[in-house]
Amino acid sequence: MSNFEHEERYIVVKLKDIDGPAELSLRDYLAHIGIPTHECVVVEPDWPVYEETWENVQRLAEGKPSIRQERDALAAHVEELRKAGNRAICYGGNETPDDWYRVIEQAPETSLTKRDAQKQAEAYRGAANMARTHGPMVAEELDGIAKLHERQAEQS
Repeated sequence: MSNFEHEERYIVVKLKDIDGPAELSLRDYLAHIGIPTHECVVVEPDWPVYEETWENVQRLAEGKPSIRQERDALAAHVEELRKAGNRAICYGGNETPDDWYRVIEQAPETSLTKRDAQKQAEAYRGAANMARTHGPMVAEELDGIAKLHERQAEQS
């Protein structure tokens, strides 16, 4: 369980909410009392990426990979599955079940959203369909993994 909590750390003033002289006065006052300004990214709560931004801040604080890093790792893994399937199809099925299992077991650890879990399930389902030309054991394994991700998506 995470101990991460949102905390108020900054006072932000939207420049369009104050006029030119008020902005200059505020900047002068902050400089006069020795408070520096900071370059920051501000995401307002009504923006579609607000919750995802908080999630990424939490991940950074906990030393976990960002959402983008997880997605990139998953995309690379799906590409390895695609390549393994292509080798099996193009080279007369020379991929053994052990080769497939090796690729499957290298799946990156993720804690993805429902949409991402659905996409992961779709990718495994696609790989399972490709594997049917190679052998039913591999296809059954991939189908099982796809079902696992479908359940994960339903629970998200």
